[in-house]
Amino acid sequence: MSFMSNVIVAFIAYFINKTLGEFTFVKSPMIMINDLINFVEKKLYKNSVQAGGLFVVIVLGIMSFISIVLTLYLSYFNTYVYIFVSSFVASVFFSHVGLRVFLCEQETITTFKEYTVKLKENLVAPLLYILLFGIAGIILYKTIRSMDLVLKNKTGCYEDFSKITFTINEIVDFVPKKITFYLMSRKCKNRITRFNVL
Repeated sequence: MSFMSNVIVAFIAYFINKTLGEFTFVKSPMIMINDLINFVEKKLYKNSVQAGGLFVVIVLGIMSFISIVLTLYLSYFNTYVYIFVSSFVASVFFSHVGLRVFLCEQETITTFKEYTVKLKENLVAPLLYILLFGIAGIILYKTIRSMDLVLKNKTGCYEDFSKITFTINEIVDFVPKKITFYLMSRKCKNRITRFNVL
């Protein structure tokens, strides 16, 4: 689909998430992605770069396949159906981010950093990757972020196993970080200088 379709999907998805919130009557795709990540990690874990690379290839391979199949399936429908369904699918990958993140009312460095990171992860990056790559973009971005968070929360020796995951995460987060920094510097210039948030 066209870039303009992605623009419409991105903003409808965000509007759906902000107005309806999470759909509690269905299992969250993020929970299923985390289940997949944990399952593959348990099967492959060995503190080596090679094992970590295989972990990345398998998880991203599975999610890429699902994303491509979903995108191709939706492409068979007319534009209106594609936008409608894609918007609902994409909306479940957003998380609520209060607009207070733009109000610069956070008084501590910890809270300010926390809300800045949330702005990047839950608004800026999802919107960016939907605009560039459609629903496949947000699905794969959220998968990479989940892989990163799962491995960061692991105890034990994961330094080598997690290297490739952390590197990929830094790559996909580079542009969203810059955009978030620009947004926050425009709105909260004094806090950005004081806290050095990003």
